Amino acid sequence: ELYEKGYNLCPLHPEASEVHGVITCPDIQSLPQEVRNLYIVTPATVTMKLVKDAIEKKMEMIWIQQGCETAGIVEMAQKEGIKVISGKCIMMFAEPSGIHKFHRFLVKLFGKYPK
Repeated sequence: ELYEKGYNLCPLHPEASEVHGVITCPDIQSLPQEVRNLYIVTPATVTMKLVKDAIEKKMEMIWIQQGCETAGIVEMAQKEGIKVISGKCIMMFAEPSGIHKFHRFLVKLFGKYPK
């Protein structure tokens, strides 16, 4: 869905060289140098390693999809100067439509929309 909205993504996959026709990188260290932001949608058990690798690569921002967090992970990245968004669904922010748009409306209405 993010591709359809025009976002330029470079997916990671430790084994597949391409997913749905899109070329992947095997790990964070293999990402092109200009990639400075990371969107994590993995089981929480994998997230910690990705954040540690992102710190090593000196990423600027990490979005950890809701449900993918582990205890202390946000603080660990922030301590290294990385901006972090977690516990939020990216689809509510990426030109949302349908239920995501309604969810964004409710979050803004109740003052919970991140700044």
